[in-house]
Amino acid sequence: MWISSRAFFADGLAEQLIVALGKLPGLLVISRNSSFAYRGSDVDVRKVGSDLDVRYVLSGSVRRGGSRLRMSAQLADAGSGAQLWAETYDRELADVFAIQDEVTRRIVDALKLKLTRAETAKATAGGTNDIEALDLMMRGRALLGGPIQTLDVHKRAVDLLQRAVERDPSYVGAMGELAIAHNMDYVNCWTDTPDRSLEVGRHLGERMLELAPDHAGAHFVVALLAMFARDFDRFRREAAIAIALNPDAEMASNLQGHLCLANEVPLEAIPHFERCTRLDPSLGSTLLCLQFLGRAYFYGGRYETAAALFRERILLMPGTDTSRGYLAAALGHLGQLEAARQVWAELMAINPNFALAERLSRTAVQPSQIEAVLAGARKAGLPV
Repeated sequence: MWISSRAFFADGLAEQLIVALGKLPGLLVISRNSSFAYRGSDVDVRKVGSDLDVRYVLSGSVRRGGSRLRMSAQLADAGSGAQLWAETYDRELADVFAIQDEVTRRIVDALKLKLTRAETAKATAGGTNDIEALDLMMRGRALLGGPIQTLDVHKRAVDLLQRAVERDPSYVGAMGELAIAHNMDYVNCWTDTPDRSLEVGRHLGERMLELAPDHAGAHFVVALLAMFARDFDRFRREAAIAIALNPDAEMASNLQGHLCLANEVPLEAIPHFERCTRLDPSLGSTLLCLQFLGRAYFYGGRYETAAALFRERILLMPGTDTSRGYLAAALGHLGQLEAARQVWAELMAINPNFALAERLSRTAVQPSQIEAVLAGARKAGLPV
């Protein structure tokens, strides 16, 4: 619930606070995806507490003007609405990370937490003290998760994230986004060297673990990359660690859903992916979860529901080729052959080089699931 005319900057500060507080023993902190649903709105803390099932709510605002920064923060009891602590900081922009540390300490004091020096240090691991690196990361991530997914947009995102890592080589958050970007190169066939894209992503993931071994996001990224590399044993191990470190995060539900797909029980993945959308109602998350849900229903033989979900995603993301490939295959299974061919024609207009078998070979699914998609396309007489 951080408000600013410079949204990326404010979001970055809020996210770093969430990550830092989430590492403190005795605190279970709701992830940024869930809490950001209330961003920019004036809501009753008691309602937030009820919606998210939390005991305390931290809210605030950020204003940045030239070299000055005005930041306020309030900690309230979600049950009664009573304010436990509040402070306003009016300082030089260069002091922003010192303010973050002070806010963390004041919350520890207000909640009467007892921390060792090592625990306090752990809370800040994986973040950055470089304002420009933070801004670059937030802008790059916004492009990665946006509704326009083209090679040109993707290259701009990679450039921003690479610059963030170059400015702060210990910035785990930026490394994670850059690793995911290289994975997207591989999955979307945006590279002539797909194996190298996976290798660069894996290298970034391993570096994240070296810098912050208890960072749930680091284990999430390593799990994700292992999944796409079809190293399912490593995927299961890293996913289990990420889930244990932050079980209430959106990424935990994401991983649990993909574990079900990897174990070939796709219909069991559905409640996990549905929970992802509840935890993070943002457009970027919705686009991903519609794809995941569509696949889960498809692999489970529920082609009509799968088709409806892929159509919904296409409405939100008109340039998607992958969803059209799955939709055409679902329609083939349903016997709607003319509709399948029309969807395929749309796909070819968007991406004439699209090859269904090649795209599926780069997705993190089992051979039987790939064959189910290809079989649907063949029923419609489509090239595979």
